[in-house]
Amino acid sequence: MTIAAIPLLDPPRRLVTASPDHCGIIIGHHLGYVSVVRRWVSQCAKVTPTLAYELCVAASELTTNALLYSRSGLPGGHTTIELFHRPATLVLRVTDEGACDRENPSYPRPRRADTEGGRGLSLVDRLADYWEWDHTPVGVSVRAVFSRSRSA
Repeated sequence: MTIAAIPLLDPPRRLVTASPDHCGIIIGHHLGYVSVVRRWVSQCAKVTPTLAYELCVAASELTTNALLYSRSGLPGGHTTIELFHRPATLVLRVTDEGACDRENPSYPRPRRADTEGGRGLSLVDRLADYWEWDHTPVGVSVRAVFSRSRSA
């Protein structure tokens, strides 16, 4: 019986922000970082367990998408995960390093129900009050907004 080696991951880098209401981390290219992101979001969110769970699921799905479908998942790639604490909302933002195929870039979109896999954005769409994506100078940034009223 062969046991697959689990790679040792470098710790994520903390994003330096000017506001106490904004926290973030930068992770490497390995899918093993997804569990690190979930743990970080649950600690940084400071909300009820139900809302923390929804944020963790959304962060997990968006991070997985960044690592699977962008240059962030290539050796040396990085993904930035940020959480913004607003008075009425929490905003989760995941920014990748852009499309692997620059000639035919894809864009974030929920998959049709009859396709295999790719349900991450559909799940984010159901959990978040709102989500959007934008091309940035770095790559693609996806924001998901969660109402704090659910955590009351």
